[in-house]
Amino acid sequence: MFCLKKKENLLIIPIIGIMISAVAIYCYDKLNENGYSVGDVIMNFTSDKNDTYDNDITIENSTSSKYQKSGSVRITAGYRSLSNQAERTCYKYIIQKAENISDSKNNSGLYDIEPIVVKNQIMESYQMKKALYAVQHDHPEIFWISSAFTYYTDQNSTTLKLSSTLSKSDWQSAVNELNKKVFNILSKIPSGYNNYEKEIFIHDYIVENCNYSNRQAGDPKVFTSYGCLVQGQSVCEGYSKAMQLLMCAAGIECRTVQGSRGNETHMWNLVRLGSDWYHVDVTWDAKEKIGRYNYFNVSDDIIKKDHQIAVSATEKPQDYFKNQYYNFALPTCTSLKENYFEKNAVKIEKTDSLNDDTIVNKLAQVKANRQNVVYIKISENIGLEKAKNILFSNNSNVFFNHIKNANKATKAGNPLNTSQIEYTECKPQNVIAVKLF
Repeated sequence: MFCLKKKENLLIIPIIGIMISAVAIYCYDKLNENGYSVGDVIMNFTSDKNDTYDNDITIENSTSSKYQKSGSVRITAGYRSLSNQAERTCYKYIIQKAENISDSKNNSGLYDIEPIVVKNQIMESYQMKKALYAVQHDHPEIFWISSAFTYYTDQNSTTLKLSSTLSKSDWQSAVNELNKKVFNILSKIPSGYNNYEKEIFIHDYIVENCNYSNRQAGDPKVFTSYGCLVQGQSVCEGYSKAMQLLMCAAGIECRTVQGSRGNETHMWNLVRLGSDWYHVDVTWDAKEKIGRYNYFNVSDDIIKKDHQIAVSATEKPQDYFKNQYYNFALPTCTSLKENYFEKNAVKIEKTDSLNDDTIVNKLAQVKANRQNVVYIKISENIGLEKAKNILFSNNSNVFFNHIKNANKATKAGNPLNTSQIEYTECKPQNVIAVKLF
C-alpha cells in the first residue's frame, strides 16, 4: 500500500501474509423447506440411519430434493470422485454417524464417534481417507470431525473409527450457534439481489467480520466454518469453508481448492455463476486494506500467477494417504464476465487516457455513489510502473488534478480530498486501487 500526499514522499507499507492450511474438520448444512427464514440451516441425518440410505437420497444430483425446496445447493464433487461402491458407502455412513458422539474423552483427548462398518468390503487406508476428505470437501458444515482416524478389518468388513473435537453436548450448542449465525447473515441479503450481488455481500461479510488467526492458541476450530463465522477467528481453510457454506446456502455452487501461495499451503474457493466457474480467494482479499477484490472471480490464468493449484489425486488414488494436499477434479475457469474489476474498474488502454477525462469521469461516478475507492485497470501495453509514474509521481499532480476536476463535475456532496490518497496494486490483474479521503 502506498500513501501519497501532494508534493510529499511516498510511504510504502509492506503487506505480509502468513498462510496456514490443513485438512481438518467440518459440518453439514440444511435450509428448512420454508427457506432460511426459520433459521434451521444444518441438516440432521438422524432419521436416515438405515441400510436403505443409498435409495433415500439421490446424491449424484447437484441439488437434492430437500435442497430444491429451500433454494440451497448441495456440492457433490467429492462424492462423484469416489471410484467404487465401498468408498461411496463409507462417505454416506460418515455423514450418517457424524452426530453420534460420545460425551467421554478417549485416550487422545477427543470424543469417539460411533464406529462406521462397511460390510462385505475390505478397504485400504487411502480409500477411507479419500472418503473422509470427500465429505470434508462437500460439506463445510460438518466441522467437528477430526481428520485422524483408525480402522481395522474383520473377515469381510472394514470398521472405521473417527473422533470429534466436541462432546455431544458441546456439539449441539455449536451447531445451534452456527445455525443462528448463518440464518442471520443470509437474512440480511437484500431481496432482489442476483447471484453476483449475493456473492459480493457474502464475500464482504467474511472480510469485515473475521480476523486471520496464526493458530497460536491451538484451537482446531480456526480451520472451520464455525471458527470463521461464530468465533471470528480463522485461517484460510476456515475462510474458504465459511464462503462455501454461505454461498451454497444462498443457492450458489461453491467449492474449495487446495494449493499453495508462495511457500505456504493455502485454500480458496471456486464459485459458479451461470455456466462459468471462477476462483475467489477471500483470505487474501481480506488482507488488503484497500484492494479487497484482487481475487474476486478470476480465471485459471490469473490465479496461477501467484497461486499454485494442488494436483488432482484422482490420477493416483493411493497418494491420498501419502499427501494431504490434493484436489478432486476441478472445472476450468476461463471467463472474466463476472470479474469484479471487469465490472467496476476504469480501463486504461492508452497512455493518453491517464491524462484525459477517463479517470476524472470515474472519480465523479465514485463520488456520486459515495464510495471511497477507485479501481484503475491498466493495459499490459502500458504497464503498472509507467502508469504509477504518470499518475503519482512527486513531480506531477496528475491524479490530484483529476480529483479536483471530479469535484467540479459533481458539486453536490462532500468534495474528495485533493491533497492525500492511498493506493495499492494488484499485479496479477494490472490494477491500481486508490483510496480517496
